[in-house]
Amino acid sequence: MNRHHLRHVAMLVLFLSAMHSLATAQTIPDTARIAYEHADRTAIYAKKLGSSSVDTLIRTVGTVGVNGYFHPSHIAALASSADGKSLLIACRLTFYNAQFSAMDSFECFARLDSPYSLKGCYITATDGTTANRPIRFGTKDNNHIFNVLRVYYSNTLTPQKPLPLGVLSPDGKEWYGTWRRTSVGDSVQFFHGNFDGSGITDTATLRGSDAPIAGFKMTNLITNASGKTMLAALSENVQQTDAIRMVIVRWTPGASGGNVTMQTSNITNLVTGFSSDVYWNIDSIFGFTLRSLPETPDKAELGLFARKTRNMNFFQFPISNGITQLIPDPNSFSIPGSAVPDKNLLILSGFTRNSVDIEDSNETISSSSGGPYGSGGDIMFSPTGDSVVFITCASDQSVTPAASAIYLYDGTSNKSYLVVNNTNEIERQPIFMGHVPVAAPPPPYVRGVGSLSSSTLDFGNVYSDSTTAQKGVTVTDIKSGKIIVHSATIGGADASAFSLVGAPSFPVTVNGLGTLNLNVSFKPTAEKNYNATLTIVYRDSLTETPGPDSILTATLSGVGTKRPDNGSVRPEAEHNFQMTLVPNPFKTTALVSVTARIAGVVRMEIVDLQGHSRYSSEPRSLGEGEQTSFSFDAKALELPSGSYFVVLHTPSGDVMHKAIVTE
Repeated sequence: MNRHHLRHVAMLVLFLSAMHSLATAQTIPDTARIAYEHADRTAIYAKKLGSSSVDTLIRTVGTVGVNGYFHPSHIAALASSADGKSLLIACRLTFYNAQFSAMDSFECFARLDSPYSLKGCYITATDGTTANRPIRFGTKDNNHIFNVLRVYYSNTLTPQKPLPLGVLSPDGKEWYGTWRRTSVGDSVQFFHGNFDGSGITDTATLRGSDAPIAGFKMTNLITNASGKTMLAALSENVQQTDAIRMVIVRWTPGASGGNVTMQTSNITNLVTGFSSDVYWNIDSIFGFTLRSLPETPDKAELGLFARKTRNMNFFQFPISNGITQLIPDPNSFSIPGSAVPDKNLLILSGFTRNSVDIEDSNETISSSSGGPYGSGGDIMFSPTGDSVVFITCASDQSVTPAASAIYLYDGTSNKSYLVVNNTNEIERQPIFMGHVPVAAPPPPYVRGVGSLSSSTLDFGNVYSDSTTAQKGVTVTDIKSGKIIVHSATIGGADASAFSLVGAPSFPVTVNGLGTLNLNVSFKPTAEKNYNATLTIVYRDSLTETPGPDSILTATLSGVGTKRPDNGSVRPEAEHNFQMTLVPNPFKTTALVSVTARIAGVVRMEIVDLQGHSRYSSEPRSLGEGEQTSFSFDAKALELPSGSYFVVLHTPSGDVMHKAIVTE
């Protein structure tokens, strides 16, 4: 391993060192279901974060060479529809070719639809392959839909090991893929088509000066918001470390199919010009990783590793135009150095060590130096771009079942979570399968409890045969559970003088923390004290185990008085009890002064022109020659401007003066 790569390993160990404590004992968020494979690529598995069970979506069974059957191998899940019900996969299909009496095979991109129930299916061929041959996923039952979208390579039994990448458009209608995310050669080819299998598959190949001459590596594929443009980031000429070139590839396939020219932007100088703080070697899994921006559809981002902070910072660039600068993410989005859980682990670069042969679990193409060779395929961002799943390996970059694990980093909460680590298997190429909310258990039921805003409604002095303004009382459910109000009634000796006004039809349901307003009026018929009781009956709404009826009560009271008239205003009253009102008219406050020429008990009352009592003082006892005063505070009584009567009730009769309140 050369010095350059050893330096990368040392820094990457630091980058991965701080997260083990975050990966455990965390509150599991609503998160995604993750699909992945093992290194043998014989099945696709799925696991939901926080669940202890692993689902097997599809599995290859049987023996290669059974006449008439396609035998899938090298299976890779590349992308998922938003609902997780359809997968874009790549695989090799081996079969017995009866025409030539020999084994044959082809490699393909395909769509696999749910239900994923380990059952067999028949192939729907769109590129000239033989139709109606059962594909052996699980049993022979014909329940699956397996739709070949594109045959990549045919008529070979020993092709290079496929290391594919793929992506679906945000609406799930189009797919993009490449069969090789790394190669020692110079052939970079992409494919595009409709995910329902209709139409013609587009292809595009980097040619001429844009084509690498000494190998290449890719991390992931993304699309723009419309799904009409695919983007890839390539590190080219990786076998000549002094001539590594970094490019962004943009491809908007034409409607007619066939070869379509791609656009490339050489960003080598932009990346290396960030200073020594940016570690841009592509062997870092987060180095040269693309991120979609759903909320900024005309831009995408490139992730680069910073050595000093050990963070992966992201830089924006335009999708449709040439790239002349890389602008730091305006929201300072980054993947911190604490995003990896165990100091003994690294984020897997995708292919490590030298392969013994093309079928071994290391998934590499041999390099003369014997060091890691390649990047990509084992990292994926969520559709919203704020979470990422990745694979780990040992700190010496060896691949072991114990060191191989899948982790999810949630950029919103800045936490990491272990998805799966089967210590008997090597995990590979995780993808998001659509968000699956983790349903929170319902909160414990809380019985509703009613409360009244007031326990008394006092209407004061009211002239007989007059109806007062309404007074209100509010029923409030002070808990989160509902209550059902069954009735509101008025009872007692004087119940007929009080009435509910505009009462609702019972029963009435009051939601938790909700209210019910009730209004009561008072109409006395005689000069006397009136008393009654407002009774409200309710029950908790939990009908399975209802509690007893609950009762709320409010005391109703009022005094019926005789309306002042000429018969009650007597000359001797004015002689015996002199009353003055100063000032009059007045705006806010006037002083009512009383002088008693004889001893007696007096009480002042303010009455409006409709005969409604608006205020009544407490009785006062005066001796002969004694004086007292009352305050007529129109503002405190909330009296509008207009005319009122100030009535002084005395043993000799009533004394009445007209008062005018101005604006």
